[in-house]
Amino acid sequence: MADTIFDALPANLEKVVMAHILIMEDDDLLRNTLVRSLIYLGYQVSAYDDAEPALQSVDPTTIDLVVTDLRMPTRGSEAIRTLREKGFTKPILIISGYVVPRDIAHLKAMGANDVLLKPFGVSELGEVLHRLLEPAETP
Repeated sequence: MADTIFDALPANLEKVVMAHILIMEDDDLLRNTLVRSLIYLGYQVSAYDDAEPALQSVDPTTIDLVVTDLRMPTRGSEAIRTLREKGFTKPILIISGYVVPRDIAHLKAMGANDVLLKPFGVSELGEVLHRLLEPAETP
């Protein structure tokens, strides 16, 4: 599997261009890589090193999708809970290297839409984001 930034481009790019993605990731290198990759893919990005300042600074009505690490000073599970309690209905993607299958079921029950295990490639991330941002098909 080739894993270049170009492999992550969705076929119907115009449907997802300019979606606003909020990233909450405490690892500087990964956060910066995510920001650069997502901007290149056409997304608008806001990025924070912890959930607490992100949730205080960003208007959730301007966000189309949240990507959050699970283990940060403010846990990703708390971010999910806070967002859902405030009525945030858009997709939430957990990224983590410390998740077991029963945790995935618990996180989804809390309101996460998907979990992406670290390490992951840009094309894998692009596919998940595209799927989560794809409008639901109506019959």
